[in-house]
Amino acid sequence: WWILKKYFEAGLIYEGHKIMPYCSRCGTPLASHEVSQGYKDETINSIYVRMKVVGREGEYFLVWTTTPWTLPSNVALAINPDFTYVKARRPEDERLYILVKERV
Repeated sequence: WWILKKYFEAGLIYEGHKIMPYCSRCGTPLASHEVSQGYKDETINSIYVRMKVVGREGEYFLVWTTTPWTLPSNVALAINPDFTYVKARRPEDERLYILVKERV
C-alpha cells in the first residue's frame, strides 16, 4: 500500500471508472487480449525435469513446466500438502521419483 500511496501522490495513478468485460464463471474481469483473441486450442511446449531432493541420495521430484527458461533461477519447489505423493522407480536406473499419486 505504501508504493500505491507514493504513486498517487506523484500523480502517476488515479482513481477512475472503466467498463470491463467480466467472466461470471471465473469471477474475474477479462483482459483485453482474452476478449479480442477469442478461444482457440493451442499446442504449448513443455518439459519434464527432475529436481534432486536435498539430503536424500538418488531421490528426485519429477516436475512439469511450461516455462523452462525460469529453471536456472529456481531456488525452491512448491509441494501441495493436500496431495498424496508416491515414490516410483524406473527400470532403467536406480533413481526414485516422487510423483503425485493421481498422476501415476
